[in-house]
Amino acid sequence: SSSSRMTRSYQPCTGSQDPKTKPDKDSVYGLARAVLDCATVLQAASQAGDRAENSSLQDVQQLIYRRRNLQNLREDGSVDFRQLVSLRVLSLSHNVLVDLGPVAELP
Repeated sequence: SSSSRMTRSYQPCTGSQDPKTKPDKDSVYGLARAVLDCATVLQAASQAGDRAENSSLQDVQQLIYRRRNLQNLREDGSVDFRQLVSLRVLSLSHNVLVDLGPVAELP
């Protein structure tokens, strides 16, 4: 039923936040469990060579986030995929994702 659907709050994104990780005893690739938050998206986009000045999620065209022990796209503080209106390339390979549901929210 729709009343049992999990809701989460989205936080506004600013480029000044530090990327978040959560300690996890079941770490994969020797990394702490990652959270794909706003700051992480902006940092990954700039490392992928996204030529736009990524001051906001709306500017991000490429998001390459591989081998980061990313397990859940619904983690508290995760990015709101609906804000990635310019996204053309998304690569989340070699993570341990169990649900890609939030990706369906991409415009």
